[in-house]
Amino acid sequence: MKDNRRFMILGWGLCILSLITSTIGIFSLAAFVKKAGDETGFQGDVGLRNYYQKGSGALGDPFVISRPLHLYNLSRLQALGLYSDPANPVYFQLGYDPNDGDNLRFFADDTSSTMVDVLDMSAYDGTSESKTIHSIGSEAFPFCGRFDGKGLQVSNLTVYGDPQDVGVFGYTYSGSKVENVMFENLTVSCRGYDTANFNDLFTSNLSPNIKINGTEISTSGSVTVTQGTPLEVTFDDPQSEYTTQIASSSEYFRSTNNSKKLTLIPAGTHDADGNIISVYDLFTAYRGSYPATINSRISIIAHKIVAGVPTARVVTVYTAAFTKLSESSSISLTVNRVNQENHGCNIGFVVGHCDGSLSSIYVHNGHLDINPNIAGRTTLAQKSEYGLIGLIGSSVNNTYKGAAGTAGVEGNDDGVVDFSTIYDDIGPTSFTKIANDTYTYVPNSETAYDDYLRQRFANDAVRYTYAPNTVSLRGRSVIQDTLEQDYGLGVFTVVTDTLTDGNGASYYNVGLGNCLIEKGPSVSDIYYTTAEWHNENLESSSNWGGSKYGDARVSPGYYIPDDYDFDAATEKNHNFIFRTTLDASSSRFYFADADTSKKGGNFIGEYFHHKLVDANGTLIPKTNTMCGVRIKDKGGDNIGDFSASFHLPNKDNDDTKMHYMDHDGDTLISRTVNFSIKASIANVTVVAKKKDGVSDEAQIGIYNVDNISRGEDLLTNRDYVRPDYAMFIPKDDDFAYFDYQGGVVGNSVTGVFAESRYPNIAHSSGSTSGKLFAHTFCLPEGNYAIATSSNDCYLYYVCAQGQEAGDYTTGGTIQSSVNSISFVDFAKFGKYITNDQSEVVAAFNFDHPELGRCFLSLDQKHVSRFTNGHVKLGFTYNDSDGEFYIQTDQASQQAAITTISTVNYGKYKLTINLITASGSNDESITWPTS
Repeated sequence: MKDNRRFMILGWGLCILSLITSTIGIFSLAAFVKKAGDETGFQGDVGLRNYYQKGSGALGDPFVISRPLHLYNLSRLQALGLYSDPANPVYFQLGYDPNDGDNLRFFADDTSSTMVDVLDMSAYDGTSESKTIHSIGSEAFPFCGRFDGKGLQVSNLTVYGDPQDVGVFGYTYSGSKVENVMFENLTVSCRGYDTANFNDLFTSNLSPNIKINGTEISTSGSVTVTQGTPLEVTFDDPQSEYTTQIASSSEYFRSTNNSKKLTLIPAGTHDADGNIISVYDLFTAYRGSYPATINSRISIIAHKIVAGVPTARVVTVYTAAFTKLSESSSISLTVNRVNQENHGCNIGFVVGHCDGSLSSIYVHNGHLDINPNIAGRTTLAQKSEYGLIGLIGSSVNNTYKGAAGTAGVEGNDDGVVDFSTIYDDIGPTSFTKIANDTYTYVPNSETAYDDYLRQRFANDAVRYTYAPNTVSLRGRSVIQDTLEQDYGLGVFTVVTDTLTDGNGASYYNVGLGNCLIEKGPSVSDIYYTTAEWHNENLESSSNWGGSKYGDARVSPGYYIPDDYDFDAATEKNHNFIFRTTLDASSSRFYFADADTSKKGGNFIGEYFHHKLVDANGTLIPKTNTMCGVRIKDKGGDNIGDFSASFHLPNKDNDDTKMHYMDHDGDTLISRTVNFSIKASIANVTVVAKKKDGVSDEAQIGIYNVDNISRGEDLLTNRDYVRPDYAMFIPKDDDFAYFDYQGGVVGNSVTGVFAESRYPNIAHSSGSTSGKLFAHTFCLPEGNYAIATSSNDCYLYYVCAQGQEAGDYTTGGTIQSSVNSISFVDFAKFGKYITNDQSEVVAAFNFDHPELGRCFLSLDQKHVSRFTNGHVKLGFTYNDSDGEFYIQTDQASQQAAITTISTVNYGKYKLTINLITASGSNDESITWPTS
């Protein structure tokens, strides 16, 4: 019965669309029906079944694609909007078994009875409209169906699209699914627009404003969302020759009134698979940190259909964000209009713009043919995120950027390195002295750091170190997370000393004092220090300190004012220190609960509000639970104490000059912790202490490695005493601190905590020995190293927030429960290869694809750009050298490329070689496998 209803719905849709198209005097669907019906080689019933091998499009009876013509029919019927109803998804399947078994194959062509393993689309080469495959789905007519490739291969497919969303699938709507398919020798052509019919669409200004519950939103606006009260988004339809409609990128809105109005999905609504699709229910089910946000997008689209093919343009774009500040607060909807250019021309091999789900999709050998010179068409400058997918919707749960469970991959928000955890992983229980300053120990079995622990011979069970409660890492080693190994370092890289090389007998007892992780007593108190120096002129750090005068002076804070006067001079010259105790049972950010109504509370709230930014670079409000210091492990849980540290180099180690290492083309500073900020700006928290018993002041330096690698005559003579940024640890006679408990600033001079603007002790009578000091930097994009620019210091912990790489995701963004992306990659070879006996055999296993995947993905914040000149970019694997190549067909096409941005996870080498893979490599850039 359900199948019959679906058939009736599709039949009525077919009739309605046929009436519309014939009425406006364009290529009629009825004519297309007759033409397709005249084709031979079909089996099946009348109606839509006639366009496919079999099936009704229902979940248990999908339309079966067994011939090249069937994929063409899907493309053309989708172009007319037949599969654009999100409430009634239509199901498709590749492959057919005449015996109704699981041996799914294809017919060799549109009329043959011979069956083959691969769907060969070479006959549909675009030489005529009846031989042209168009991108499946646009924002005007999105693909709302389910496409299951059944692990089969489509070869020699050429897809043509107009500028907006271009790929095999142009635009896939929320709730759609495309999965289990490999495309081999795929060409996607973004060919510009039909000048005669669509010039006004791309040159005129169709920019209507939306209205939310009747109130016009021109640039931005916000409304309170109340359950039970309707929320309607509409727009004034401009008078034009184009059909205009309003659409949302997510399942949270429902389109009504012929796509002229959006209404919010009510609470208690689920999709056909049982997923939550109501923002009310998503917030109710959320168990993360508040404030929390659900992101979406609202677009106004203009389109018309010519010769049976629609061309559409998104003319107005709004971001839409539902936000709750706390679990008990109301929901607000904030919309912001963005430049139409932000929609861009989204070009991808598989999907141009994805708001749905993708999984297990691979491309072997592909070309993007951008702006080909076609008579009667106008090309546009393109911006695209070059790769498998052009653009991924903001609400989609995206694991496409990295393999699940690996720490050092793109796509998450934070990175953590905790040396106490590292030491505990290695875990020696006893040490044996074998010589002066040389001890041996047996580490935990199968420790991740086994390869980096100093040993005498590779087969020795024991490891060598400098002193009890230390582990010594060997020379010339770079330790960083990879797809194959998770060391728990996140975005960080530990670079050991360059003094020794190898583990032979002549090396094991040399330089053991360098690159130590040292364990000591457990410490749970943290002293947050506010003083920071941005050393723009690279002066010596000795010019900044408590004993200096004027602009170089760091004065202890011994009275808390009402407000923090946040400027560079205040931060550089005044040091306020706040003590708090680590609490593993809490989930809060430290100091984020500052009571701004209390003495000193507003001061510290103002400090962190102006100091910290979110992942978008926006200052975090004082009321935000993340407006404080993050001291969490890589799982997102608070850390209760620290006990082990990494001995940082300083001006007294070896010499005063920094040593650099060239590691796979990257400049790294030896005997430091190196890291990269890939967001425009990010918060980086450092926890460290100076050497016990040292009463003098100390500084922890952050060094911009980009500056060093670019030169400044610093490659071999940059001093440790010249950091780009520095935090300050005071000397004993300048040490005054305030206690911080429960959001209140005070002291415990009498042994009882009390609210106070005055510190616990006079600034001249403290002791900094054995105390952990923390500071959060706000660093711009770049590559950095952490060292000390003064006395011996020990690094316990570093956390980088607001990243595109790291260990875990910050709470606060609620992703769709409906849409996700995973296992979408370029592949080393197709599903089938020819073995030595010239026999075609299956080579790619969809269940275990790791050996064949390239692990090449996108950085969604970086965009590849092309001028309006013609360029054909190819992606291929070269058997002769074992490398993947991004290449152009001709060297002259380089002029049409302004930027190529892609992310290589290092499974194989990737070369951007803008000539050919077999030509000269003089113009190439290569990323090695590691």
